[in-house]
Order: sequence, then structure tokens, then C-alpha cells
Amino acid sequence: MNTPNIVWLKNGRILKQVEDTVITIESLDKKIYMMGINEMTHEIYLEEFADSFHFDFKVYGVESRLINHIMKTYENTSSNLGILFNGVKGTGKTITAKILANKMNLPVILINNPYPGLADFIAKINCPCILFFDEFEKNFNTEKKHDLDLLSVMDGVYNSPYRRVFLLTTNKLWINENLIGRPSRIRYHKSFGNLQVEIIKEYLDDNLLYKEYADDIITFIDSLAISTIDILKSVVEEVNIHGCSVNSFKNFLNVEQAKHSYFIKVHRFEEGEKGSPEAFIELLNKVGTKEKDDDGKEYTLDEDDLDIYSRRINTPVAIDLMLVGEDLGGYGTITAPANKDGIIMLETEYGSDMAVKVLNLENKPSLYRGGLVY
Repeated sequence: MNTPNIVWLKNGRILKQVEDTVITIESLDKKIYMMGINEMTHEIYLEEFADSFHFDFKVYGVESRLINHIMKTYENTSSNLGILFNGVKGTGKTITAKILANKMNLPVILINNPYPGLADFIAKINCPCILFFDEFEKNFNTEKKHDLDLLSVMDGVYNSPYRRVFLLTTNKLWINENLIGRPSRIRYHKSFGNLQVEIIKEYLDDNLLYKEYADDIITFIDSLAISTIDILKSVVEEVNIHGCSVNSFKNFLNVEQAKHSYFIKVHRFEEGEKGSPEAFIELLNKVGTKEKDDDGKEYTLDEDDLDIYSRRINTPVAIDLMLVGEDLGGYGTITAPANKDGIIMLETEYGSDMAVKVLNLENKPSLYRGGLVY
């Protein structure tokens, strides 16, 4: 058995046995490091992770203008710099942060846990560096003292001649209130949202095998609650694998459809009275006509007189696609779906009939409001 060569590492009056492969360096190389902690000694250490962030795929929607703006600020200032990117997964915030880190050409330290003594460790790093906190809100409780220590470091309470770039990403904008609206701590805050139209077109041009389904994909993406590169990639993969329109699988794909918003007029028929679309139209036609009260005084009928009420309703699917037996926003169960006049008949929980006239039956939610033209 080979015995490792041991040398002594002296720190003051303390000597430790270490292998002779240990070397000392004056400062960190320009690489990416993962932070960890020795569970026995509770000492924080850095482990080399990579030379730089590498992408083995084409990056769509690079925020070049934002990155160049931040770079120019960094090159023309001398204080610490805080950057916060937030948005749901798949919107490009982490990729943008990694591209920015590569361009800054500094040592990058990935910090995923609020280790005890973190602030002191950061303060003693003897070179400019990027402190990268991915999904900051998950790992750093805003009510704990370690967060306050981090704020102290960001404010420069720990004197250091070396600059720190604090690069934070969050899925939700839920972090210490002292970080928001404070440019001295977080100078740049960028929210990442829906894919830009140009990115969708570029991705389809590059990756869609069946170009004849491009319009279907665009219409589908436009109808979602949010669009991300992850969603677009999955939809294109489905079409490429199965060679079919997105309409063939959209009803069971794990994505969130946008809510359909409608303006409706509602009337509940009296118990024992048979309701119908024709009866409701007859009521609607009475609005604005003249009637006489018990004293013979003439007045104009309005919707309140006829128990017709205007409401707004949100539905998870298009209202004209809802079927018999489905619940319509708590108003009742559909007994007759929307007819040519946009009238739907319901049965209420009381057993009576209700008529609903949809005023904007053709309404469809849109992320881009007609901006997607392929």
C-alpha cells in the first residue's frame, strides 16, 4: 500500500498534517467554484466546478443589451454591484446570469446554502469575484440573521479592497425588502417573462420538422398563461415525434392555459317556470320598453326590473367549448351549451333554470394580442 507523503502546515502555533500535494495560491483563478462546508470542522471551502459556464445548446433570446449595459457600469465604477434576475423557471434568467458571469471574466462562487460564517468567509476572499446565488429565495430565509450578515457585506461594512458582484436569481420576487428599491445594494433588477415573438419564430425555424404545424403551435403558445423556452421545446418535440398538430395533444399537455374572461348577462327563472333561450331573448327585448305602474304612471323597463344582471366570469377553457354537465363558474351546471346567440342554459343548485348570455363569445386570451404572425 502506498503511503502518501505528509508535510506539516503551520498556522501560528498550530500544525496540521496535510499531503504534499497541497499548494498555496495567492488568489483565486478565474474559474467557477462550488461552496461547501466540512461537517466535522464546520469550515467553509471552495471546490473547483468548471472553467466557465458551458452551453451545449443554442441559447435563444440572449439579453445582449442588458448584459452590455451591466458590463459598462462595472467597468466604470469601483464599488460592489448587485444584480437580481427574477421570473419563473424557463424564462431565461439563470442562463442570462451565467452568460453575464462568463463575460465578466472573474472567479465565480456558487452559493447554495447559508453556511454559518458565510459573511466572514466572503469578506476574506482576497480578489474581485462574483457571488452567484441561484434561486436565492429558496435557500436564504429573509428573517434569519445570516441574511442580515449578507446585507452587511453588500453594504461594505466588512472593509475589503476587493469588489464583489452579487448575482441573484429568484423564481418569485420574495426577498428581503431591504434589497428592493436600494440601488446601492441591488443596482439592477430585471423580471423575465414571456418569450419574445422573434424568439418563438427563430426556435421554430431551427427545430420544427413539420413546418406546416407552425401556425398551430403559435396559436397554442399564444393561448397559455405564460410562455417559456421549456414549454416551447416540449411542444415542438411532441410535434416532431408524433408528426401531428398540437391540437391532438394540447388537452393533456402539462401546461397552464390562460383564463378566458367573459362579460355575461344572467337571469334565473322562477321556480316551476321553464326557462329557454327564446324566453331569455324575449326578456332582453323588453329592456327599454314602456310599462305602467299600479298608479298608471309610465316608466321604462331596465334590466333590474327584469332580474337581469351583468357579471364578469373567468373560465379555464373557452366557454363555447364547454359541454353539458360542466359547471359554469359556480352559477350552475350546463344543460344546453352556447347556441348561435351566445346563450347557455344552466340548472342551478336550487333546481331552477338559469339563462346566461355571453356578450363576448369570441373572446380568446392572448399573450401577444395578435403579435404572433408567422
